[in-house]
Amino acid sequence: MTKVLVSFGFAIVFFVSLWIFFASDHDSVESNLDYANREPRIVVDDFMLYRYRGHQVVGTFTAKLGHFIEPNIVEFFASVKGERDKGEIKESLSCEAGLAVFEAEGMSEIINSDETKLSYVEVEDQVRVESGDHIIRTEFAHFDADHNLLSSQEPVQIDGPKRILVGEEGFEYYIDKKSLTMAGKVRGVVKSDD
Repeated sequence: MTKVLVSFGFAIVFFVSLWIFFASDHDSVESNLDYANREPRIVVDDFMLYRYRGHQVVGTFTAKLGHFIEPNIVEFFASVKGERDKGEIKESLSCEAGLAVFEAEGMSEIINSDETKLSYVEVEDQVRVESGDHIIRTEFAHFDADHNLLSSQEPVQIDGPKRILVGEEGFEYYIDKKSLTMAGKVRGVVKSDD
């Protein structure tokens, strides 16, 4: 009798499990990793984010539209602007669209933690990056945090004190090393102190 009850219980659990599996709305692993197929969990319109150090604002980020996609992706669109004050050096970014991937387990960690780090960023359409006296202009750029590398395969213009460089095939800028490499033909104008 016990064998019959155990077998009957097993059969019921098995069939209920099959029914739940086939009746549920499930996606493949590949589609779960592809953020483009996901719906945003939070959509914000015309927003501004602030970063504080103590009671002082040290950074701002604005955009007309933002999508927070679980677990760690933020898309931003239209009139995107970010500014950061690093003491003597002021940095800024402007573009029309972008995507940021964070090293976080979920959106609450991105929003609530000062320690959350960027893993990867893509920006496009009228990209302008300023750091101190240098300005980089291009149509597309990406930042790889593992290598602390800002790069692009698109034409680029880099303005600096008394010089303008234009590269036809992109650039690689290793931020820690302050090392810039421009690919392809590079044209430039250098002004003297006179």
